[in-house]
Amino acid sequence: MLRTILTEEGFHADAALTGEDALNSPPHAIDLIVLDMFLPGASGPELVERLRTKYGAGIPILVTSASPVEGASRALGAYEYLSKPFELADLAAAIRRGLESSRRQ
Repeated sequence: MLRTILTEEGFHADAALTGEDALNSPPHAIDLIVLDMFLPGASGPELVERLRTKYGAGIPILVTSASPVEGASRALGAYEYLSKPFELADLAAAIRRGLESSRRQ
């Protein structure tokens, strides 16, 4: 659902339903990762480490979760955290901030 909505917002979006899917997807150019901290199949910290190995240490990561993990997401180096449920406009704005920030670096 989020992939469809983000595409309608003008983003090119891919999706993985599990941590394993995210890690096993063929490597391709991406600009940003939106990561649910508790995807089935892998923990947030494990995913962040492995996705940064796969896509580069500087890849911006936006963490989402229904649990209070803002501090943990910052410790992992996420540029922003959105607590679920969130407004889709807030998600789109957070993605734009992450993309803009990474372009300036």
